[in-house]
Amino acid sequence: MVEWLQANPIFYNKQMTSYKETGKKERMWTEKAAQLGKTVLMLKTWYSSMRTRYGRLKKNKSGDGDKEMTERDVWVIKNFDFLHPHIHEVQKKTLVSMKKKLAASDGLMSISGDELDENTDALSSTTTQSCAPSKRKARKETDDALLAGIEERGKNMMAFQQKMLEHLKPSSSDHERDAFVDWIRTVVNELEHNLWRRCQQDISSTLYRYIGENDKVKQQQSQVAIAQPIQFPHRPQFRPL
Repeated sequence: MVEWLQANPIFYNKQMTSYKETGKKERMWTEKAAQLGKTVLMLKTWYSSMRTRYGRLKKNKSGDGDKEMTERDVWVIKNFDFLHPHIHEVQKKTLVSMKKKLAASDGLMSISGDELDENTDALSSTTTQSCAPSKRKARKETDDALLAGIEERGKNMMAFQQKMLEHLKPSSSDHERDAFVDWIRTVVNELEHNLWRRCQQDISSTLYRYIGENDKVKQQQSQVAIAQPIQFPHRPQFRPL
């Protein structure tokens, strides 16, 4: 999966013109899911969790060099480093957006640097001195709330990732059928309306025919099971001595 993702920057490089080709990306996801015997949802969720984990680890690594990483963390850093130039700016914008939302929820006003300078010049020195501690306190509360939210989100993502890893383990369910159904869904979504109507009729007719055949097979199996006599284990007859 890692090699496949790295070889297809269409999934993470927003500078590419093909990045917005959703249909093409969905077909690639479907083909890969069928190849691995997994569902498209499983592969997408795994990639999303690995991308998030990589971004968090890179941020922690640059901010806290003394924090020891697990063997799994080292593996993620090493294998997903190709994402670094594509998620750094996104994370920065997300952080700014979160700060704005938290500031708005606390009743803080969002003002530009020029407006702040103009308002500061208009205020007296006494007013500035009295407002400074209040602003610092509000900023600290905002930062604390932001960090708490990021930490909580990281914990939730780790728990979610663990669950997805469990789902990605090989199981006895029929993944080939799931992958085929996902492929049909992708193809149908790209059909023109008039073609979709014809396709719907053809698929429905085919499915109803196989449903009827399946019912006959089950009925025959049921009749054979009823017709077969129940055989009890042979017991030796008792003979008096």
